[in-house]
Amino acid sequence: IVRNFIKNNYIEEVQISAEDEPTLLTGGSDSAINKLAKEFGVDLSLNRSKLVVQAKGEKDKVQPAVKRLNQFLHGGDGYTVSRIAVTEQALGVVIGKNGSKRAELEKKHEGVNLFIHRSNRITIRGPEAAVEECRVDILRLVSSVRIQQIMSITPEQHEALPNYGIPVSVTLTEGTLKLRGIFADVRDAQALLKEQMTGIYEARVELDAAQLTCVRGAIRDPSHFARMEESTGAKVSLDGNCSAIVVTGKRSQVRKAKSLVVGFLDFLLPDDFERLKISKPLHATVGEASVLADTAAVSGATVILDRDLSSIQVQSSDSEKIKKAVAILKEKIKDAEKLAFVINFDQSESWLIPLIIGKGGNRVNGLRLETGCQIEVNKAERTVTVTGEDEVTVAKAREALDQMIDTARKQCCFIELPADAIAAFLGRQGAHVKTFATEHKVEVERMRKDPCKVKVTGEEDAVISAKKALTGWIEAWEEKQAGSSMSIEKSSIPAVLGRGGAVISALQKEFGCKVDINREELTLTVNGSNSEQREAALTKIREIIERDKANQEEKRKARNDNFDYENGDHQPSQPKQTQAKPNNNNSNSNSNSVGLLDGRKNRSGEFAARPVGLTVEAEVPSKSKRRRNRRKGNAANTNNKDISDDSTLQVGSAAGRNLFNLLVSESSPAANRNEPPVSTNNKVMAADEQWDSSTVSSAAIGSDPEEESALGGGIVVRGANKSYIKSASGFTVRV
Repeated sequence: IVRNFIKNNYIEEVQISAEDEPTLLTGGSDSAINKLAKEFGVDLSLNRSKLVVQAKGEKDKVQPAVKRLNQFLHGGDGYTVSRIAVTEQALGVVIGKNGSKRAELEKKHEGVNLFIHRSNRITIRGPEAAVEECRVDILRLVSSVRIQQIMSITPEQHEALPNYGIPVSVTLTEGTLKLRGIFADVRDAQALLKEQMTGIYEARVELDAAQLTCVRGAIRDPSHFARMEESTGAKVSLDGNCSAIVVTGKRSQVRKAKSLVVGFLDFLLPDDFERLKISKPLHATVGEASVLADTAAVSGATVILDRDLSSIQVQSSDSEKIKKAVAILKEKIKDAEKLAFVINFDQSESWLIPLIIGKGGNRVNGLRLETGCQIEVNKAERTVTVTGEDEVTVAKAREALDQMIDTARKQCCFIELPADAIAAFLGRQGAHVKTFATEHKVEVERMRKDPCKVKVTGEEDAVISAKKALTGWIEAWEEKQAGSSMSIEKSSIPAVLGRGGAVISALQKEFGCKVDINREELTLTVNGSNSEQREAALTKIREIIERDKANQEEKRKARNDNFDYENGDHQPSQPKQTQAKPNNNNSNSNSNSVGLLDGRKNRSGEFAARPVGLTVEAEVPSKSKRRRNRRKGNAANTNNKDISDDSTLQVGSAAGRNLFNLLVSESSPAANRNEPPVSTNNKVMAADEQWDSSTVSSAAIGSDPEEESALGGGIVVRGANKSYIKSASGFTVRV
């Protein structure tokens, strides 16, 4: 008993969606779930709370029933599921009176099950071939049906509605707007009207059952749609009930996002999609609903006009069907282009659009009368669309437009100038550009959006000549502005500049160029003139620098020679004089001087070699000689007045005189010990001896003339206006 019970009560469960529930239960005793139960001899029950179908019975019967149930719900093993979204009115056409049309379709296509959803969708299930044939019949039926859609609208909104160029009739009646036309056209027009009223545009990319399943699996990773939304600003989502990818937002954003969605599908399902770009005039011919329906019927693929991307989308799970549909469409496009064509202009050639239109539209109207074709000019999209009734008139219109555009291009050119050259080309108050235009018999206009670009218009020969002349002017200007550079040492910059900029000004005047010095990067640049003049200027600058370096080297050697003399390294060519041994203080002074140069900054080059106008006394006069000179009263020689003069000795404060006595007395050991002073003939000042003004006192301090020895062997040096004493210790005092 137990074995029989287990054998007859084998159970398996199948998970379903909320959408599948009415599909299985609709029809009562003839519902899909009852038909399957009778066919396989099992018990099928649906748990609505769990959305699970339970199959119970013998194991060898339950397993085939479950397999068949999955085929019915999702397709596979020769079975497929297809969904079509239609309007409510088109849905009524598919159902027919009392369901007659639906029954006719199911009878015609054996094994097909049609389920009509409340959301105006049709689900077709059954064998693949039968489902495809049934789908094509439904598309043909829907495409030929003229439907009516009603929308709420105010009179103000109606006045603001533009003409979208979609073949639907629009009627305004007491706050409502009626749209009547083919299903696809009404759907597109309704989307555009909603965007006009609400600011939100909606577009869809429809999928079949297999494609929907694949996309569902892919978007488990939300980054795919997230990247599209981030880059475009539109909202991208998957509508499983309508079996479509929905894109909403501003129309420009939706177009970009829709293009990304198509690329995503091409990557995900490379063999299931194909797109053919067509021009806008072909929307009414190749994209006409009946033509697309015939192409779909013959090829077996789904064929849809995508006005957003101006293309025809072909999709199918069978690549052979896609190839067949594409071949048919290419032939239709080729034939249609004989009666219509579009000329697209780049942004750089947008200036041709107003030229084609003419003043008040006179030129485009003349073309319409001359050719008998319909010519539409769209400034926003920069396109000219031409359609005609036969190939002859269309070819005539194409020839006339091509000739007009070619002539306009020859009589106009755009030339880009360097930004720095604009001012030079225009001249003061536009004098140069006016002269240029007059000489070449052209009009020169500076572009507002691009100030560095000028538009030259006129007769063809004049424009060519002006273009050549302007190009040559730019080349000459660039050559003149090209700079020749060299590096320069910081110490050489003053020599190039000269006092008050005299040297650099003379260079610029001589060579007709401009010399710039970058003190931070230590570079010198010569701009302007020509390359020969610039090189000549650089050559002269190098000569100035070399000459300055040579002078600086001579001065440096002179200073070194002077320093060597002060330290006793050599004797200059002077008259022979009586030399005496230097005292100890002099030796100490010399060693201290060397120490200063070795350990601290040498400031010897900051001062003159000797006080201006000094004369050097070869020897210190004796005491008796000084007395004789004083008795003679040589008052005429006032400039060489002895510092021991009574009036001079009384100059300065008492503190200053004490400081002077301290300095000179400490430098002479003989004075401290009341010993005779040592001869200081060895301290005769040389003509080029280095003086340091920082050691010169501002007052003449002294003692009685008779106490000369108390100066510690100091040397008297006379100048034009001043007298100096230089002590043995190295201090120099100016009187």
